[in-house]
Parts: sequence; structure tokens; C-alpha cells
Amino acid sequence: MVELSQQTNAGLFHAQRMVALASAPTALVDTANSVSSGDTTASEFYGSLEYAAWQCLKTAWLSWLAEVNAFSSEANVSFESLKSGGQVNNPNMVHLINLNLEPSSWVSQLLRRVGEDGSVLLSTAAKSVASPVNALSLVDLDKQSELDVLTIVIAEFKQHVQSARAQQQEW
Repeated sequence: MVELSQQTNAGLFHAQRMVALASAPTALVDTANSVSSGDTTASEFYGSLEYAAWQCLKTAWLSWLAEVNAFSSEANVSFESLKSGGQVNNPNMVHLINLNLEPSSWVSQLLRRVGEDGSVLLSTAAKSVASPVNALSLVDLDKQSELDVLTIVIAEFKQHVQSARAQQQEW
């Protein structure tokens, strides 16, 4: 059980560090330019950090599911099988399923970016067009940046983990 909680904590910690790195633009642009062989741009460098943060969150998510299963006396149940309507007695899993039903919840945001097969899906945000003509990129102003979504998901995931662990200790 301790090993599972350490894996969950490590994934959340590393995701948070990746977001912190991506949030420090001046240092990273200098780093990206110095390590770059001319093929990598600063935006690709930031995209790599965001991708790495989602990978860390995926690891934390999978460890958290294993930890939640360890709380329960039920047989280990995967989240995917629960989404398809399986019977669940574990209140932590029920809560996660209910959170997934809300499109703006951290669970929904996380699962939108982590595919069913465990692969991290790239954001569909507007990308600049590499052409000789300067194209105008239209971006939805109400849409959150990937970094903002990462920050919210990490914070709410951490809060959920802390409250579930505290509740588990009371029982």
C-alpha cells in the first residue's frame, strides 16, 4: 500500500515540476535555444514538457486506481470496466465515476487526454502553420490553455487523493 501511494505521489510531483518548468518562460527559451540544433523550436520544447506532465499524470492515475482498489475488499476493478456499467461497492470508485460524468471535472479532463490504451493524446489546440504566407490563427478565447488545464487537474487530483487517504485513515 505504501509503495502504491509513493508511486501516486511521485507521478503528481513530477507532473507539477513539469508544469513549473513550462511556466518559467525566460529560462526555458534560453535552454531551448542553447540545446536546440536548429530543428526544435521553443513551442515544441514547451509541448514536450506538457506531454511529459500528462505522462506523469497518467502514471499517477494508474497508481491511484491500484491504490483505491487496495482500499477495498472487492476484486481489482479497472476504471474502464466501471465506466461500462459494472456494479461497484467501493465509494471511492463510485465518486470517480460520478466525477467522470461531469465534462469539466478533473477526471474528465484527465481521461480526455489519456487514451483508453494508456497513450497520451495531443491537444487539439490551434497550431501555427508552417508556410511562407503568414496565416491568421483563430483561437477560442474562452478555451483554457493546456498549461491551465494541467494546473487545475494536478491541483484537484492532489486534493482528491489527500481527502480520500484521510477518509481511509479514519475508517
